[in-house]
Amino acid sequence: MKDLPAEKWETLPLGELCEFRRGLTYKKGDEVESGGTPVLRANNVDLEKGELDLNEIRYIDPAIDVPKVKKVIVGSLLICTASGSKKHLGKTALIEDEMDFAFGGFMGLLVPGSTILPRYLQWLLRSDAYWSFIDGLSDGANINNLKFKQLAEFPVPLPPLEEQQRIVAVLDEAFEGLARARAHAEANLQNARELFGSAMQAALQDETISWNDVPLADLGAVITGSTPKTSEKGNLGDHVPFVKPGDFMPDGSLAYDNQGLSEQGAEGSRLLPAGSALMVCIGATIGKAGYSDRPIATNQQINAVVPKDGISGEFLYYQMLTPEFQADVMRGAGQATLPIINKGKWSKLKVRMPSDLSKQAGIVHKLSSIRAQVDAASAQYEAQVLDLDDLRQSLLQKAFAGELT
Repeated sequence: MKDLPAEKWETLPLGELCEFRRGLTYKKGDEVESGGTPVLRANNVDLEKGELDLNEIRYIDPAIDVPKVKKVIVGSLLICTASGSKKHLGKTALIEDEMDFAFGGFMGLLVPGSTILPRYLQWLLRSDAYWSFIDGLSDGANINNLKFKQLAEFPVPLPPLEEQQRIVAVLDEAFEGLARARAHAEANLQNARELFGSAMQAALQDETISWNDVPLADLGAVITGSTPKTSEKGNLGDHVPFVKPGDFMPDGSLAYDNQGLSEQGAEGSRLLPAGSALMVCIGATIGKAGYSDRPIATNQQINAVVPKDGISGEFLYYQMLTPEFQADVMRGAGQATLPIINKGKWSKLKVRMPSDLSKQAGIVHKLSSIRAQVDAASAQYEAQVLDLDDLRQSLLQKAFAGELT
């Protein structure tokens, strides 16, 4: 039974309910592999679970004295106050066990006072209300920062301790069930994706078919894209789609509704006909493959095969997805910070072709059919995950509006 209806709850700023502590500032050279004081950093906070992740721990040189005030305490919340990625800013984890750990300079500690339960505060700091507040508090182009002075103004709905305990108990139980449901949906999603991989591997290694290993260059014209001068406005238009790495969809299709080229721009580009097989050959998304169903142009990060007569570009696309071909791409790209496989190396990579080329169409039809089924199942499971996420936020919203029964 609630002690007070929600409209009678107090709403106090976070700064009146918690003590804020700043993390330990130290130099990179002060870190050691082991033997010193373990230090918690942003990557030790699991954003999804709101828990500590202790898989990657760093240590501070034992010669450095770490003040007690720079160590975590039970019942406090570790909070990320600076990050190169805004999505990590403000994430929190509850310290539930005694641990002799420091917390680093990009972290802060929220130490709840006697009028608010740490677990209640943690649930509040996972709600949309909190994240909406955080979005407006960051500054800096490269490193986003939270200022304690601003964070202290976050409004906290504060029922009596007995009601806080009830809310925590209800949310703990509900979220445990939602976590199980989410894990089940994600496992089904992973199984669906693995099903297509297994089907593709089986189809492309069918022992009833005679296979030949053939370099891409022997199967058609290998073309590297180019980018016309964007400073010449006359090059841009809607005459032909201009495909970039970000336009490759997970199912191998391409997004055609981004900025395209005019007739003038197309004349200065290397056009690819419908039926071409494409791959990103530079950068973080190296190995992404696609298949064009209409004439396009691409930028210089993309290599393509324009198949000869009798060769299916869609079949080549499926071959490019195989673990063997992907591994060959990465070997050809080397170990540089920016992976890149040039046209010459890429064109020498081999794919397995059936000796009887007419069998390509049957394999493509089979794989396309399986992919359609897998994609439909995946969409269903992805929708389930999103629905569960929406339900979680709905529960949190009700909890802090006094509507949780």
